Amino acid sequence: MITSRQRRVMLVLEAERDAGRPCPSVKEIAARIKSRSIGGVVRLLRGLEERGFIRRAYAGPRCTEILRPVSRFEAMAWDDASQSVSRRIETTH
Repeated sequence: MITSRQRRVMLVLEAERDAGRPCPSVKEIAARIKSRSIGGVVRLLRGLEERGFIRRAYAGPRCTEILRPVSRFEAMAWDDASQSVSRRIETTH
């Protein structure tokens, strides 16, 4: 299981790969997910690597390989499910 922010990072990585562009830098990923913290993005990437979704080669700044892609449909279903859970919580209080 990955967090919603990790899922957003994965979708950015997959979009760049699908477009045939090189893997984005950490700064570019931060800009795409609207994060002001470069260190936070690094932690997200480490978490994805620990969970086996990506492999990072530390030889260069753009050396990230996607091992287990996250389906955009799965991401949308997960977001819809989390919104319905939050709606249920709001209605019970």
